[in-house]
Amino acid sequence: MKYLILSTLIFTLSLTAMNNKYQKTGDRNPCAAGAFYPAAPEALKREIYGLFSAIGTRETFSGVRAIIIPHAGYVYSGKVAASGFAAIPPDQGYSNIFLIGSSHRVAFNGASVYNTGNYITPLGTIKVNLQIANELIENSRHFTFKPDAHLQEHCLEVQLPFIQSYFRNPPPIVPIIIGSNDTGTIKAIADALKPWFTPDNLFIISSDFTHYPPYSDAVRIDRETASAIVTGSSEKFLSVLAREEPGIQNLATKMCGWSAGLTLLYLTEDIQGARYEHLMYMNSGDSPYGDREGVVGYNSFAVVEQKDPFTIEEEDELFNIARKSIESTLFGHQTASLNLSGLPESLRTPSGAFVTLYRDGNLRGCIGRITSSDPLCECVAEMAHAAAFEDPRFPPLTQKEYSDVTIEISVLSPLHKINNINEIEIGKHGLLLKKDGRTGVLLPQVATERGWSVTEFLEKTASEKAGIGKDGWKDAEIFIFEAFVLHEKK
Repeated sequence: MKYLILSTLIFTLSLTAMNNKYQKTGDRNPCAAGAFYPAAPEALKREIYGLFSAIGTRETFSGVRAIIIPHAGYVYSGKVAASGFAAIPPDQGYSNIFLIGSSHRVAFNGASVYNTGNYITPLGTIKVNLQIANELIENSRHFTFKPDAHLQEHCLEVQLPFIQSYFRNPPPIVPIIIGSNDTGTIKAIADALKPWFTPDNLFIISSDFTHYPPYSDAVRIDRETASAIVTGSSEKFLSVLAREEPGIQNLATKMCGWSAGLTLLYLTEDIQGARYEHLMYMNSGDSPYGDREGVVGYNSFAVVEQKDPFTIEEEDELFNIARKSIESTLFGHQTASLNLSGLPESLRTPSGAFVTLYRDGNLRGCIGRITSSDPLCECVAEMAHAAAFEDPRFPPLTQKEYSDVTIEISVLSPLHKINNINEIEIGKHGLLLKKDGRTGVLLPQVATERGWSVTEFLEKTASEKAGIGKDGWKDAEIFIFEAFVLHEKK
């Protein structure tokens, strides 16, 4: 991690000169240029172009409301950051970008929003929406302006060259640094931001993940934290962060910008149809400049607003059906047969479904049907019971575990056979392979959570699920399907 140490020295030595200029102009000058990213404009442009080229063509999503991206030196985390921007159509017009990070250097109550000038980078000036900044300070006691929270903080700055390079017409920004670790205060910060959390504004959450554990430990912990974020549940996220990790060396944090991430989860919890797409994962050990003895983890996500085929009441009913099915065996409850006539048509329509159980962010069971002639409600009831008690990978669920379990329901579209793997879209399609009487299935979210390419998705489905070998997909029948994923709010 020599590069990180050198970067910190350069970063610190540059502050004094820049503070003087800041006090004179009111604009915030770059402090991380030449350390976290190139200081020369042309070199910076080439660096960013190379990062987007390195990640290749990625799926874009309509209705992106927010992204979570890392903020380390570009040689470590730049590709993962680029993957977050690449999820947004480049011609997408936003009115403002709310740029939110957690303070690395200054502890204080509440949040600091920059309201005295613009931000400067080697690529030029990026405007700050001073009107919104002032409104936040005037209308909420949890917002203030602390110059020292911004002058020495790199987590927002490193995102600015991406914004200036990726968007054809970069909108003004609202730079926010959170200094508090109190969840009640963070909830209040989120409440104050709600009037601006609208489809015409983009929220960018700047955060790295694990700090300094060995490579393999980082991969596991970062995956667990990512899985918690994908559920959209603040409670589940906090539970994963709080869980002890005995025996793991040098683990300083699971997510350095957790307060910024929690702010976003609070903002999205009440928005029907908001879903988290996991886009990419790497850590510093994957960079030629890093080692694998002590790494920093990097995840990227997009929050996408999709049209929900179910009302809130219908979703609640599905989860109620799933839990009653599990409880009938777990506690010996007598469960009456489903009264189909009393259920809405959306729950009576035949559909395949998978039910997945998680405990403390870890998989605890998953069983489903790709297709079903039974009504969706009956399929969910049967699959919930099977996930709890019949998944051969796990022992039957116990009463002690049950209170810690959260449920995920994936409602599936009809199968579509394809002849060209270019039709497969990561994050959108699940896979079913058929060959020699064997079948294998993986849901769309699995490929997204693991950061797989299309080829890797096919290989894993073939080898781990169908049992036809890594290359068995090449002469197998390939079917794709979509899944609408419902996350239980506990």
